[in-house]
Amino acid sequence: MQIESEELPKDCILHGHVKVIPLGGYQYICGATYDFNTIDEIPTQEGKEKLIMSVEKIITPTFRVSGHFASIRPSTIDRRPIIQQHKDHPLLYIFNGLGSKGVMMGPWMANMLCQQLVKGEILDFRF
Repeated sequence: MQIESEELPKDCILHGHVKVIPLGGYQYICGATYDFNTIDEIPTQEGKEKLIMSVEKIITPTFRVSGHFASIRPSTIDRRPIIQQHKDHPLLYIFNGLGSKGVMMGPWMANMLCQQLVKGEILDFRF
């Protein structure tokens, strides 16, 4: 869900049951909900209401919902991310499965992958 608020900090991610991430200006993205039985990208009123209630639990400033969307969260069965060189295409790397912690772990893991590529080492591991 996307919200608009003139009262929220613009330089940090607020983390509680959901995350509130600044996009620039007065726009923020908030999420997310879980529905393990539905695999589509169709937003639901139930999901929107859950997000609104979750956001209201971690912030006190007023906000306005400016957008609502759904997506499929990339994850793995064991909930561990995958970062490795493709076995058939050595110039291709797999970097996925970050799941709900992706917003927090993604930048660090991307930097780690870049450092490995710059040093010329073959990266082939799973967390």
